[in-house]
Amino acid sequence: MVMISQGSTIWSGSSQSNSCLQHPGAASPHCVVTENLVNFLALPERTGSLALFGKGYGFSALHEADWLRECSVLYWGDLDTHGFQILDGLRSEHPHVASVLMDEATLLAHRDAWGTEPSATRAELTRLTAEELLLYQALQDHTYGSAVRLEQELIHWDWALQRLADA
Repeated sequence: MVMISQGSTIWSGSSQSNSCLQHPGAASPHCVVTENLVNFLALPERTGSLALFGKGYGFSALHEADWLRECSVLYWGDLDTHGFQILDGLRSEHPHVASVLMDEATLLAHRDAWGTEPSATRAELTRLTAEELLLYQALQDHTYGSAVRLEQELIHWDWALQRLADA
């Protein structure tokens, strides 16, 4: 399932029905990709931007969205091993994707919101930046505690908006 929001318009589709994956029409040089519906719906409107919601691993449907290659794309996932695995997979089709709010500073600033990742992945991820890879490995190695995860919807909204604006 993929949902695309541009202003007040929302398209929806899946890998079986890719109508929403065709170019949305208006020029949108910036795109924010999120795996959480709450964050997707709460993202503020921004001229020249659109948002995509993929429900975790639902981003596999984006392999047909060639128009994403024309956009500056930010991926905002959960700060856990699966969030990094989804980012790595997204980069397999769209290598220019940059992560946002998936860094050590965000993780440490939200210690009060940490949860437990039920089943961490130990997959070898080859498309992460050096900083992302260090954090992914630290999460795997329990550097911050046992099975630490920070779900994206638990990040303080003022923190998130500032970093999204700066990205």
